[in-house]
Amino acid sequence: MGFLNQNFRFVNRKYALAKLCTDSKVTLQLSPGGQNSFFDEAIHVKVNGLGPDRSVEVRCKLADSRGVSFEGKGTYCADKCGLIDLNRCPSLGGTYSGVQPMGLFSSLRPLVPHSRFTIRDVSKPLSIDIEVLSDGQVLAHQTVYRRFMADGVQRVPLEGGNIRGSLFLPPGPGPFPAILDVPHLGGGLTEVRASLLANKGYVVMALAYHGYQDLPKALDKLHLEYFEEAVGFLRSHPKVRGPGIGILSISKSGDLALAASALLPGISATVSINGCNGTTVFPLHYKGHVFPPLHVDTSDIIFREDGLLDIRDGLLDPTLEVNRDSVIPIERASCRFLFAAAEDDRNWNSLLFSQQAAQRLRDHGKENFEVVHYPKAGHFLDVPFMPHCPTSFHPAVGTVVVLGGEQEAHCQAQVDLWKRIQVFFNQHLFPKYTSFFTCPRPNSALPRPSLGAMVKEGGVGVISISKSGDLAPSMAAYLPAVHAAITINGCCFNTLSPLAYKNTVIPAMLPDPQNIIITEQGVLDVSQVMPDPSTKESLASAIPIERAADCHFLFVVSEDDKNWNSVLYAELAAQRLRDYGKENFEVVRYPKAGHFLDVPLMPFCPSGVHAGVGKVVLFGGGAKVNAHAHVDLWGRVQQFFRTHLDRGQSSFKSKL
Repeated sequence: MGFLNQNFRFVNRKYALAKLCTDSKVTLQLSPGGQNSFFDEAIHVKVNGLGPDRSVEVRCKLADSRGVSFEGKGTYCADKCGLIDLNRCPSLGGTYSGVQPMGLFSSLRPLVPHSRFTIRDVSKPLSIDIEVLSDGQVLAHQTVYRRFMADGVQRVPLEGGNIRGSLFLPPGPGPFPAILDVPHLGGGLTEVRASLLANKGYVVMALAYHGYQDLPKALDKLHLEYFEEAVGFLRSHPKVRGPGIGILSISKSGDLALAASALLPGISATVSINGCNGTTVFPLHYKGHVFPPLHVDTSDIIFREDGLLDIRDGLLDPTLEVNRDSVIPIERASCRFLFAAAEDDRNWNSLLFSQQAAQRLRDHGKENFEVVHYPKAGHFLDVPFMPHCPTSFHPAVGTVVVLGGEQEAHCQAQVDLWKRIQVFFNQHLFPKYTSFFTCPRPNSALPRPSLGAMVKEGGVGVISISKSGDLAPSMAAYLPAVHAAITINGCCFNTLSPLAYKNTVIPAMLPDPQNIIITEQGVLDVSQVMPDPSTKESLASAIPIERAADCHFLFVVSEDDKNWNSVLYAELAAQRLRDYGKENFEVVRYPKAGHFLDVPLMPFCPSGVHAGVGKVVLFGGGAKVNAHAHVDLWGRVQQFFRTHLDRGQSSFKSKL
């Protein structure tokens, strides 16, 4: 028996040593950005080096600005190769379940019940610990730093006047479009949205209206003149591009934003997230007029078995006669509106309020609005990957209330809404300005360098590649002097930044970082990051190439382009021209060639640092096929320009 025990202990030690050796190889792989990323960017999490089919817990821990600890976790089972990829593998339990790539973050739960995740200092990155555990033992650990402010963004405290808050300025001389960010009731000063939007090229004022510095902690009324001063400050700032600004609001600040839009000049675009179409909680004063708050019926408040309040139906319908004076006359506004409403909002009936606001505008013959509804989402729709907050203390009620929403649906709604907000402001904050190109002499030739007789009269040609591939067809569509346009692996939709010309603005089709694929070599595949071009949002970014009156197009595409789907974009461009009865185009396709088709003998570039991503990405192709494509395309480019720029007037021939 002693011999058996001795052997049993030996086997146990051998097993423990083998397990320790295996566990020491377990690693956490985080991309893109590794351990440093912006808060609104998705992180691709992988666990490598596990045993086949091994079950582990992946856990995320952090503390917010108030010192409240939050924790998110999922139980995963490794595949046959010992890999867990959170983009593909389902969580089998924990604070979330199913395939949720960012579930660790969006499902973070407070260890102090009913606490809302709070960030007070956006100048410092948020430290987050990610661990892989098995049987209580930590197998791998990494600390992630989530940033709010990009390099060069300035935060300027607002002091000296009446308004309080912070101004976020993007790097560079500007001018930039401007947004007034107004928080929810009880928020004091919140800067997360403002800082993240400043990273994207907006001047943003994070405005406080109570409970901050010398502002009153308790409110019994509000004055719109305070917000009028904030609007005036933004519009007059030397870095702000006019003529109007945007307003971003949520919850209680939604009715303040609507009132400002209706009564104040200089507002071009307003976003109301789960707001109300009538004044709420406090009277709103402006130049002698008072909007009383909507009436409340406490008998409609539900006391749940868990002791929490459901106050959704406490506010009486704004269209009732008793509330007539509380409804905001938004029909007086000259701006555009985006009403976003969560269908499971338990704070109040924001779905009804958004529908009533839209109907009021229709009744006055206006269609200056968009409405988006999010099923199963709750009240606090915040920036992407902000933890879902199903319950919290309500400052106006004085106790904890239910806010609604299901974690996964709420997270998806936040990601979608953040994109919509940027598209909306891009589209409506650029009127009467030119961004990428300008024609100072309309209806004449393009501005030319002083080349005298070296430049022939008549039209000019434009050759473009990659991102500039959407600029070339835009020039052909709007500038009559362009007679021949070549796009090499370009896009027939405006991408990355709004494109403005005179009174026309083409909004940008924005990439979705969540669709970045991490290859086994650690290089990024960004071929699928651009959205579906058939969606309503994408179609607004389509370039009207059918307007090109006297121009011929050459669309050149590589079938192995890993930068984006240039083949699809060329097909869509050709089809758009056909739909308008035009055949003024040629399409050339190069099988197995990559993104950068250049001049002959230019070295093959299969991968490189992407200017828009800041990381190494794949460009596709092969050395031999790209070399052949370079030579063939170079001859086609010259022949195309000779054909469509000479117009048979001479036998002039030249190398480009």
